[in-house]
Amino acid sequence: MPRGAVILVEHRDTKYSINALVASLDAARVADVMVSRWLSEALSTLTGIVERYERIVVGVSLMTEHFVTEFSAIREFVSKARRVAGEKLLLVAGGPHATGDPLGTLRTGFDAVVVGEGEVTLPLLVEAWFEEGWDGVTRVKGVAFLEEDRLVYTGHRPRINLDEYWSFPWWRRRFSPIEITRGCHWGCRYCETWFIHGGRERHRSIESILEHVRIMLKHGLRDIRFITPNALGYGERVRGERCLDLVGDLLETIHRVGSREGARIFFGSFPSEVRPEYVDDEAARLLKRYVANKRVIIGAQSGSERILKLLNRGHTPEDVLNAVHVLVRHGFRPEVDFIFGLPGETREDIEASLNLMKQIVKLGGRVHAHTFMPLPGTPLESAPGGRIPQWLRREIHRLIGFGGLYGQWEKQEKLAQLIHDFYRKGLIQGLRGWSNAILRPGSM
Repeated sequence: MPRGAVILVEHRDTKYSINALVASLDAARVADVMVSRWLSEALSTLTGIVERYERIVVGVSLMTEHFVTEFSAIREFVSKARRVAGEKLLLVAGGPHATGDPLGTLRTGFDAVVVGEGEVTLPLLVEAWFEEGWDGVTRVKGVAFLEEDRLVYTGHRPRINLDEYWSFPWWRRRFSPIEITRGCHWGCRYCETWFIHGGRERHRSIESILEHVRIMLKHGLRDIRFITPNALGYGERVRGERCLDLVGDLLETIHRVGSREGARIFFGSFPSEVRPEYVDDEAARLLKRYVANKRVIIGAQSGSERILKLLNRGHTPEDVLNAVHVLVRHGFRPEVDFIFGLPGETREDIEASLNLMKQIVKLGGRVHAHTFMPLPGTPLESAPGGRIPQWLRREIHRLIGFGGLYGQWEKQEKLAQLIHDFYRKGLIQGLRGWSNAILRPGSM
């Protein structure tokens, strides 16, 4: 039995990332690895194993929503976990929030933060804790910690090659969509993806994807889904230069292997989407030939040319409308993401978005509505949370009544105010937390 154990704390929103970490930890064979569903179960698990191991790592993957809505519960968990395990315990945070706000996260009581990707960093950190204690942890690249309330960072770790890591630990019968692309070329100013995973897209090879598919089929799974910021951008090396032949090769290969087993391919639907300017008749015909989904998610975010430029979106409202026309013509129902309450919006900008939404609904599409949330680590982290004016709220409810709009925009409006309140009070530091940071490059 290994000297140490790892407890990964899973929220329903972080299952996919936890699966990837379990897979990498199992492959490294450095610890007994357990998964607990959120904080209370993790505390029970810790209490039950504390006498069996010399050292223990508890890892929590945090999203900003969890941090602000369960702030007291997180701090209470940290305190109780320390009382249970004492000096045996290393408390580690990771995920989008911890990466975007390492200083604020550490101030809640965590010992260390894994900044960015965890597949390499976390196993090395665990091994260092087991073998060398705290001194070892501080020499692992990709880790942040505090010294007298000052942020110390051990430096960036090279981005991983997706082919070298499983998306999920199938040997535990834990499955999730296959991550086929990580990173994003576009750098939208409200989005965490490029901050966490970099501005260069990395694609899993067709051979590696097919290996995942075969494992899923062997275990009786028939619905094949994918994680990617832009499904029709698979294989792309240069921003905006679509590789549709490679997308076709991917879909045709999966279809050839999976059709005998009754597999269904879901591509361009949740948890992925497509950029509007990548949609044309050729792409739509390709999707129609191979995919099972009738819904295709398009990222629009705004109907205002001015706002799209401010957000660094890289497409136009006309691209969105064209994508909807094309997809409807080929028998799909487009579901188009819009964000309300974006920083700098005027009434004219909002009316442009509303006009585009009405055109989409008239054509047979649906609007997936969101409210802007200022996420730490993004260029817009200090902006106030989005607010929906009353006149727009009435228009939204009319679209809902027609069956043309859905989403968690009301919940997100409240959450956005809470996030900004945390930022204003300093409980979230975000990019400000790096201003006085010490860079101490790690050796592992």
